[in-house]
Amino acid sequence: MDYTTEAQLQYHQGYDHDENDKKNVLLLCKTFGFPVPAGYDV
Repeated sequence: MDYTTEAQLQYHQGYDHDENDKKNVLLLCKTFGFPVPAGYDV
């Protein structure tokens, strides 16, 4: 099953994220032009 970028970003919210989560979210945002969600700011 493929998830939209928006869904992937939403699924990465609401829990304590690790470095892999941060890497994934930043890459999604950079690749698809989304703002970086709060808590993932660099």
